[in-house]
Amino acid sequence: MAEITTKDKGYPTEIDIDQKANLPKSSFVQADNVHTVPKQKLDRYVGTLDRETMREVSRKVILALELESLTSEG
Repeated sequence: MAEITTKDKGYPTEIDIDQKANLPKSSFVQADNVHTVPKQKLDRYVGTLDRETMREVSRKVILALELESLTSEG
């Protein structure tokens, strides 16, 4: 799980998602702030991000965890 905030910090690992996924305010995914959470701890469904936004989140998580060399082809 990645944290979401309404504050733009300008980090390269941030993804502007505006009000996607039914969020009440313009928001940002913090890909450098990820957590493992058991499914049973999640108490309510908010919404879903589209495929392209999730690809961007994935790219930024790879950047945040410095895994770029593991994902390059060749």
